[in-house]
Amino acid sequence: MFRILGAICLVACLCLGAHGQSASTTALVGNVVDSAGAAISDAAVTVVNVETKEAYSAKTNAEGYYEVQFIKAGTYAVTSKKDGFESITQTGVNVSNNQVVRADFAMKVGRMDQIVEVSAGLPRSPRMMRH
Repeated sequence: MFRILGAICLVACLCLGAHGQSASTTALVGNVVDSAGAAISDAAVTVVNVETKEAYSAKTNAEGYYEVQFIKAGTYAVTSKKDGFESITQTGVNVSNNQVVRADFAMKVGRMDQIVEVSAGLPRSPRMMRH
């Protein structure tokens, strides 16, 4: 009797544990390109859950593709940044469980500020020679 009861409990526990370990295919993917449609590699992509403030990050590959896997369901703000380009953010990106959602970016060339600092002292005057 105790063996049967123990076996039932063991099977029930294993079933509950397996349910919690089911694989998630929830992901956020996309491409980052410039205004001419050329891929932007090594762009930083930040994904922030609006409700929980949990953040994920990724970099684009040589083809401008990024992928953030195993994120939790929710509403996200997705930002793409790259030096020389204006950063861009998409808000209200809804991700459901076991869903792959796309968020593509077309980035504009940003204003590049260059600061050149030149400091010069007064030239040294030659010593006056006495004759």
